[in-house]
Amino acid sequence: MTLSQAPEIEPDKRETEPCLVKECGMNEKSPIGLIVHSETSYNSQLSYPDPVIAALAIKELSPRKIVWNIALFSAEQLPRSQKEEEEEEGEVVGMRLRISRDGDGKEMRAAAWGTMTHVFVDRGSRKVVDKMPEGWEGKLRRLIVG
Repeated sequence: MTLSQAPEIEPDKRETEPCLVKECGMNEKSPIGLIVHSETSYNSQLSYPDPVIAALAIKELSPRKIVWNIALFSAEQLPRSQKEEEEEEGEVVGMRLRISRDGDGKEMRAAAWGTMTHVFVDRGSRKVVDKMPEGWEGKLRRLIVG
């Protein structure tokens, strides 16, 4: 598994707010997604404090659940440009990263990958909902890969 098919994200376009909160309007009255299943395969070691890139996509989407694909890649920090240094003077900003390269300059394979299943339930009763709130499914469809 590689990340070469994914669109490149410009540093100033990265989002830190979760998709369900920002895009779907999830709030304190919305159903919540409980993780009911997960599995992971490991290819190589990752360790703190080395940087990691996480790739997330939807494998399956239904009115009651989402099955996510996730992959974790070893990352390497890229130098910042002079323009970035000037624009962000005095601000704390994230690192510019890319997937680590092997000796031939090719992107390394994912260090770990797997799936995770969220089932949506009512916050109070924890009973499975009939369907996601209006509009969520359409907004989440753009994260479907394959």
